[in-house]
Amino acid sequence: VPCAKMRRAAIEHEVQSKLANESIPAIHCEPNGDLWFGTRRSGAFRYDGATLTRFGATNGLSGDHIRSIRRTSDGSIWFGTDKGPSRYDGKSFKTFQSEDGFWLPYSGTGVNQVDAAPDGSVWLVAFDSGAYRYDGTTFHRFSSSDGLGIHRRVSSVWCAPEGGQVWFGTVQGVSRYAGQGYLNYTADANGPGFGFGVITSICRDGKGLLYFATDRRGVWRHDEKTFAHLTMADGLPNNTVYSALLSSRKGLWFGLEIGAAKLDGTNVTGFTRDEISGLTVVSLAEAKSGEILLGRRFTSLSRWDGERFTWMGGQTVTSMSRDGEGAVWIANGPQGLGRYD
Repeated sequence: VPCAKMRRAAIEHEVQSKLANESIPAIHCEPNGDLWFGTRRSGAFRYDGATLTRFGATNGLSGDHIRSIRRTSDGSIWFGTDKGPSRYDGKSFKTFQSEDGFWLPYSGTGVNQVDAAPDGSVWLVAFDSGAYRYDGTTFHRFSSSDGLGIHRRVSSVWCAPEGGQVWFGTVQGVSRYAGQGYLNYTADANGPGFGFGVITSICRDGKGLLYFATDRRGVWRHDEKTFAHLTMADGLPNNTVYSALLSSRKGLWFGLEIGAAKLDGTNVTGFTRDEISGLTVVSLAEAKSGEILLGRRFTSLSRWDGERFTWMGGQTVTSMSRDGEGAVWIANGPQGLGRYD
């Protein structure tokens, strides 16, 4: 979601030079224009338009490897790290431990993803340890023994902006939480029957249809009643899907292990690795011009202008985020940050 117009004064030189050697898995834009950059080894950096400030474990963060950043309705910033979750209230960090109800039964798991529900609750997923809900006071852990899926491994979470539904991707299907327990869709129970594979991404289109991208199983589409399966037979260049983006032009884009695909209604248009000038598309973003940026592993960035792709050079892209002016911030492997206007 684009954040509000940010202040820009001599921004590129300071930010890019200080983050030049950082790997940045997460970028987050604040409504006030602040930018947060989560790094793999040096904690989080906040840029307020004038100053770049680093926050690490010595400042109260749970860990220095930041995997996810999310703002909640009360204005707090949550960080998912390799050592657990932290919350920043604008002044200081709160690190959650077992006395807060948060604990990792499997060491080394960490928090992979954070999302916020409209009721103010915060949901976290820790791959080997299930899912956690923070109600403002304490954490509640959910796993297969509580009805969440049939396996403890949870790969992704998505909170609906209305209605109270929370969807989880697991290694063996998807689960839906609506306040009174879980409804699980798996290959072995009431699911489609072909198997979901590991869920890599969850998104919703303008018509309210949900899409579950998977590792090696293509894409599943859900209309609240049934599932439909999109695979190579329907036009996908490959069945391993890593990223998804709903563009302002209503098209739904998917980044694949080999190539990319665009979905308009039921029409799938696949683009091969030769067409996009590279292989794995791990991140997608839309520029203010409507161009689609495809961040790739090993061969950096490509741009789709509605008619053709253009290779833009660089190295591995780890994450992208669009700010309030429509500029896209690009974490570009060992080259640090770039910005596309």
